[in-house]
Amino acid sequence: MRFVRVCLIALLAAAAVGCTNTAGVAARSYTSGWHIWVEPRGTNCGTKLPCTALGVEWTSKTPERAALVITFDGDYKVIRRATLNVDGETIQLQGGLDIASYRYAGGVMRDSSQTFIVPVRLLRQIAASKRTGLQVETSSGLVDSFVVDARKDSEALYAIKRFLIEVDA
Repeated sequence: MRFVRVCLIALLAAAAVGCTNTAGVAARSYTSGWHIWVEPRGTNCGTKLPCTALGVEWTSKTPERAALVITFDGDYKVIRRATLNVDGETIQLQGGLDIASYRYAGGVMRDSSQTFIVPVRLLRQIAASKRTGLQVETSSGLVDSFVVDARKDSEALYAIKRFLIEVDA
């Protein structure tokens, strides 16, 4: 019985650590020397659902640019445009690729995504910022969230930092 209790406590502690985003974990990356992909991770959207997530893809063929992937988990939404506010500077993301993606994974699991081409220096700005907001215009209205906030960073911030570590390696 004591063994079960100790295992349960250890499991709960591990789960709590895995849910914190200040540890800088959770972003899985895939590299092949010339190609890097960091899967989308959630922004800080409070209690609003569906929430946005950000992922990044890069190739050595275009080293100064990256593909910023914006996703909505849990719903199908047409992503029309996206705007970042990095420490007070408003940046309209350009060049949304015509590669919108909608995926159904069974049950209520569905998501949608849109890819924007951004300079890698913008991702460095976000990683170093004190506050970065993201506003996404969708088919059903505006969705606001934070990548970096004074009160709480997001998993998306750590995905971007993980990406930059991989690019700089």
